[in-house]
Amino acid sequence: MEECGAMVGEQQQMVKRYEFIGVLFDHDTQTVSLSEKMIRRVRESPPLEEATIEQMECVVSRLICVAGVREESLFPCYFFLKMVRRRLSRLNRGLARPSDPAALPGQALILANMWMNRLLKNGPVTPPQNLPTTAALVTDASIQG
Repeated sequence: MEECGAMVGEQQQMVKRYEFIGVLFDHDTQTVSLSEKMIRRVRESPPLEEATIEQMECVVSRLICVAGVREESLFPCYFFLKMVRRRLSRLNRGLARPSDPAALPGQALILANMWMNRLLKNGPVTPPQNLPTTAALVTDASIQG
């Protein structure tokens, strides 16, 4: 794979395929996919069943990044992400330590593992061209969130 570096006054040919922040861009086919390094990092991440809050935060942030590249909706994982948010909220308020076990519920772990397996099927994705942005509004019925 070629590297793309440029200096002032230097002229280079445009690279057709390059890797940047864990994403492989292919201008010939106009697709994006995950780099091997990103896939390896997600696969080597600690299992969420025995992860600490700190490890869980790292794994989930990678999964959200991968979901963005793969254009996967976060909505099917709402319950899992809500449980993660609750753990991180406890951490931010000083009620938990980063080394405490995440202790996610079983159903949340099932959703997380299904989501991770779906995201790691790394095929090229063709980003939509000039399509209107769609959004889903999800609200929580409880007062506390």
